[in-house]
Amino acid sequence: MQDWEIECADPARVLEFLDCYRTHAKTEDERFTLMALILGSYEEYHGTSGPDDDVWPAIKKVLASDIAIHMDHVLYYSCPEATNPEEWFPITERIRELV
Repeated sequence: MQDWEIECADPARVLEFLDCYRTHAKTEDERFTLMALILGSYEEYHGTSGPDDDVWPAIKKVLASDIAIHMDHVLYYSCPEATNPEEWFPITERIRELV
C-alpha cells in the first residue's frame, strides 16, 4: 500500500502509538516504521488540536533520541526546499526544530 502511514494514520491513537514505540519497538526497522505511523497520525492530530498540544514534546524527545534512525522522516516533513509555508505539512515548523 502506497503511503500506508497516511492511510493508516489515526490522530486519536498518537499517544498509543508513541507508547508502543517506547515499550515494544526493539529493532531499528520497527522504530522507523512506527515513527512513520506516529508522524502521519500526528500530522492529522496537529491539524485538529491546534499548536498548543502536549503531544509534540513527547514525539520530539523520541525523534531526538533516535535521530539517526529517523533522519529520513525529519527531512521529509521539514520540506527543506519549500520556503512558502503554504507548501509545508502542518507539522513542518515543529519538525524543523530538529534540523
